[in-house]
Amino acid sequence: MEEIPFKVVTRKRRARNATACEPRNKNHGIADDEESHVHTTVEHEVAVDVLSKKVLQERVDLLCSDFVARYMHDLHLALRTSRSYLSEPSIDSCCPLLDHNNGSEEDCPPANSELGSCRIRADESRHEDTSKVASMEALSVGVDELGITEIVCYGLGHVSSCPIARLQLCLLSIMRELLQVKCIAFDPIFTASEKAYLTQQGISLIEKNEEGRRRACNGGTLFFMPHCDKPLYSNLLCANWEPEHLSRVILVGNSFRNMAENLPCRKLQELAPFVLKVLPHVVEIPVKNNHRFNDVFNDLSIHIFPGERLKRLPCVFWDSVPDNGSFGKVNG
Repeated sequence: MEEIPFKVVTRKRRARNATACEPRNKNHGIADDEESHVHTTVEHEVAVDVLSKKVLQERVDLLCSDFVARYMHDLHLALRTSRSYLSEPSIDSCCPLLDHNNGSEEDCPPANSELGSCRIRADESRHEDTSKVASMEALSVGVDELGITEIVCYGLGHVSSCPIARLQLCLLSIMRELLQVKCIAFDPIFTASEKAYLTQQGISLIEKNEEGRRRACNGGTLFFMPHCDKPLYSNLLCANWEPEHLSRVILVGNSFRNMAENLPCRKLQELAPFVLKVLPHVVEIPVKNNHRFNDVFNDLSIHIFPGERLKRLPCVFWDSVPDNGSFGKVNG
């Protein structure tokens, strides 16, 4: 049998392949791009819708628990205590709810501490008969007296896939609605659908990673930072390291007191030097963790920094930056 020249076969195959690969019309490639974009858009909208339904259910569950009512009580207590420090010289007289741990040596504040890293225990008797939360109206009583004009949230996490993050988001949105203030948030791991959902809910997004370096606004800023890295708390304090600025900070985050108790002083100095330095002068109100899931709001406290007390500190306190006091590096 006569052998067919290799080059001829190659040319025929190339011709057939070229013909098969030709677009049926000149807009065929554009149509593929548009179809892919539509598919991506649909997926994005579905993801936002799914997230919306998940958050709605978590919100209902949270409002039906005792946690929100108790938390708002603690927030009221924090702000009332902060104002009382402005005029009362005696810690015990200005707030009868202060817990000095019965004077135990283990929990005594440092000798040079004026406030002694005070912790305030909420009055248990006030909540023995707390019933299920019926409405947002019941929670909103007195919120106009809290003196908060904005909420800043850092480190919320993946609200689309993490139930803990969603419950924390629910508390954030409830606070925003009750306080009727603007709310802004940032987490470097937010996905596109998570950003879209937050924007849809009226929560503005911070464009760049500030690593906590934001000053409180003149009217007072509530920083909502549950379970954040320790350097993030230190960076926030450093950015507000003046009495007039720090006194405008209301920080809801992991307990400074517990950080000091659970870490060697040297390690805390390395991770969060400003937390260590401000510790004797912060008033800390533990958030009662009575939610049915004990790993959502655990180890949280409301931290306030009474202005008049801060102003009594010598200038050297504010001028001397702690060792390793530059802005800390935050993971993520």
